[in-house]
Amino acid sequence: MTWNALTQAHLDAGKNIDQRWLIWVVAENKSTGAAAPMGLWTGGMSRTLTVEGEARLYHGAQGGIEIPSWRHSPGTAALEEQIVFAVTPEAETLVRNYHVRYRPVQVHLAAFDPANGDLLDIRREFEGVVTAAPQVSPPINGVATLTLSVMSSAFAGMITTNAMKSDQSQQQRAPGDRFRRYGDAGTHASDPWGTSK
Repeated sequence: MTWNALTQAHLDAGKNIDQRWLIWVVAENKSTGAAAPMGLWTGGMSRTLTVEGEARLYHGAQGGIEIPSWRHSPGTAALEEQIVFAVTPEAETLVRNYHVRYRPVQVHLAAFDPANGDLLDIRREFEGVVTAAPQVSPPINGVATLTLSVMSSAFAGMITTNAMKSDQSQQQRAPGDRFRRYGDAGTHASDPWGTSK
């Protein structure tokens, strides 16, 4: 992942940048089923940023987000990580009031000029889906956190479709191969167990 020319020139000049993580989850409203996007970031206050051509409101998590070090590698391996949030009202609303499982998630890294707070660049670090949002109570006197388990979008390539499992589709791929001949029998036949014929 590389920065744009402005940010790279800023770094080449020996200037510092202030990096902030942006997490965008397109959750689902539990009552209506409508998409309910929500953003959280490691900044202190809520801020609207234009990300990938879309204006998005990110709520400040006061730095209370633990992001894994993303492993970028070639190939189609599905990356699975956990994002840990401090318990803020927005993070709690996201995890408890919306459906987040199997919903899209994006993680971006934003570079700001610490001298004036200007946004220099935003680059995508991760795209995938939320696989779980476990709600674990902390031990007595422990620190409460909220977690999103996320998996990269490469996982979609590991899911086989039902159309590829029928005898008809098997015949199209390999005529004469009858391996899936009875594959869909369970959807049509009644279960004779415990009954007399």
